[in-house]
Amino acid sequence: MRFIVGSVLSALSFAASAGTSLVCPDAYPTSLLAATGVPSGWDGIAHVAGLRLVLASAGMVARRPDRQIQALLRGDEKKTRNGYTATYSGLTRSPEPQGRWIFCAYGAGGDVQLLHRVPDDTETCVVDARRNVQHGYDIRITCRAQP
Repeated sequence: MRFIVGSVLSALSFAASAGTSLVCPDAYPTSLLAATGVPSGWDGIAHVAGLRLVLASAGMVARRPDRQIQALLRGDEKKTRNGYTATYSGLTRSPEPQGRWIFCAYGAGGDVQLLHRVPDDTETCVVDARRNVQHGYDIRITCRAQP
C-alpha cells in the first residue's frame, strides 16, 4: 500500500519581506497519514503507530495546493560537508500563476510532503540541510523579498 499525502503548513506564519525562516519538522506527523487508492472490494488499514517518516530533503515547487501535478524548481545546489545548500534566486523574474511553494519531503522516496506557500514578492530562498544522526536532516529555509 502506498501513502501519499500533501498538507499545507498553515500553522506557521511566513513573510518573505521580513527575511524569515522556516524549519522543516524532523518527522512527518503520522496523524496526517491516510491509506489512498484502495482497490474496489478491499478495505485499507494503515498501521502507523510505529511508523516514523524522517525528513529526507527540501526544495521548491510551482503548484496549486489542490493539484498533485507540480513543477520542481531547480536551485543552485552545493554539497557541504554535512549536507547541502540550495539557493533559489530570481523568483520574481517570471511570475508563477500557481504560486511557489517550499516543500519538506519525508520517507525513503520523499513521496510524503509538507508544503508552505511563499509570498509572490519572494525573490530568493535558501535551503540549508544538515545531516542529523537521529533523524535524517535538520533543514532550515530562509526567504527574502525583492528590495
